[in-house]
Amino acid sequence: MSRVGGLFEHLTLPQKERVIERVAFETGDSRLGIAPTFLEKQYALPLHGIPSRQLKAQVDVGIILSEWEKTLIAIEALYGCVPAEQQQELPHWVDGFLQRAEVDLGVEWRDGHFWRKGARLLDDALVHESLEWLADASFGDVRRPFMHGLRLHRMASHDSETLKSAVGSMYEAVEAMAKLLTRSDKDLSALKDRVAEALDLPKELRRILDSYVEYGCRFRHSDAVAGAPRGRRPPLGEAEAEFFLYLTGLLLRLATRKIAERGSHITADGSSA
Repeated sequence: MSRVGGLFEHLTLPQKERVIERVAFETGDSRLGIAPTFLEKQYALPLHGIPSRQLKAQVDVGIILSEWEKTLIAIEALYGCVPAEQQQELPHWVDGFLQRAEVDLGVEWRDGHFWRKGARLLDDALVHESLEWLADASFGDVRRPFMHGLRLHRMASHDSETLKSAVGSMYEAVEAMAKLLTRSDKDLSALKDRVAEALDLPKELRRILDSYVEYGCRFRHSDAVAGAPRGRRPPLGEAEAEFFLYLTGLLLRLATRKIAERGSHITADGSSA
């Protein structure tokens, strides 16, 4: 990560702290951030001319750059806090960094974010285009869990527990879309028939939606089916999680296209314009 360190050397202290806070929030690492810590108390006075906040920021950046996922989040946060001119330059630097890596890092840079590489055709149609369709503020409750699921999937590698959380977030995104389509606050398991009607699904595709709901409930609600006693989430592999990701993108794409075809704009409160 030594190649990456130069990106953060010339940031102002407030910019560094914004990056650190973002990484701390995304990863839950309690060592990071500007809140008082043992280190700040120990160095309450300047150490060799270095103010305590600046020293803490240097330590935090070192922690971040020692871990792969934290580094990716930090670069994304950096993109969001630098001037527009530097934002335009950063993608070229990132592309060069990825190309010079000794091994394929399995990620790509797009619009200020790193995304995990999958099947390029499916990624473009079911992930990136879905995010563009969901960019409208009225779809915020759908986009947020969808993006969170994508980020968890990127972080997971072969970690089953993180993959389960990614699937749970994906399911939450479809559930949020169902609530917009039906103007209801019920769970997706209770709304699936109304969603199928809203999407004009033939009976064969309704079975796919039924299976999606039954499977997703295992990870979103830790239930085998809606109303069943809570239990442990079953094991989950990478290929299975990726399949669920693309199926989620397909459902979201179908829903957003249906909304566009109707020529109506469904707002966050369920009203139409």
